[in-house]
Amino acid sequence: MDNQNEFKNLEDRRQLHNTIIIATVEKLDWDKRKFRAKRGEILTNWLPMPAFMTNNFKYWYPLREGAQIVMNAVSGDLNTASVVGMLWSNEHKAPDVPVSDRPTTELMEFDDGSEIRYDAIKQEITIDTPCDINITAKDFNLTAKNIKMSADNIALDAQNIKMDASDIAFKSATLTHNGVNIGSTHKHPGVLSGGSITGGPR
Repeated sequence: MDNQNEFKNLEDRRQLHNTIIIATVEKLDWDKRKFRAKRGEILTNWLPMPAFMTNNFKYWYPLREGAQIVMNAVSGDLNTASVVGMLWSNEHKAPDVPVSDRPTTELMEFDDGSEIRYDAIKQEITIDTPCDINITAKDFNLTAKNIKMSADNIALDAQNIKMDASDIAFKSATLTHNGVNIGSTHKHPGVLSGGSITGGPR
């Protein structure tokens, strides 16, 4: 009986000790959305990828091979474990944020260099990416105190464009409408004194 009790106590302690573990992502099956983790020499069975969802959205975040993960294993059985967190490591380091900014900075960083950063002190959200950005929506409404756009080329393609402003100012080398110069250098032919109407600009 003492041996049985001792064995049971050891087993209980083993299960409790293995309830929360740190492991490494070893293999990934993208087709089935499953992974295998390794802790020491122990390799788990194929486990489901972690889920992140609410009542209003679902977010797919793929695991990274070699990443350290925190797992919760029911009764210490690694083959029933699920991911509850992730850890930085020497192989997969945290994004480079200055020490003074770390308490007030939220940063999402992608491998291609794209960043979405929120600075709580400046109250500023910055998106920096070498990629294209495409937005498709039923209606798009943008309201701001000031809007500034800077680009090599800006193209507007619409059936109708309506501008309502108290003052409109253009500054450019040329200004054309349907190929006709209507800028500051345009000229009118057929100029006569009196009430005659001039020709169209050219």
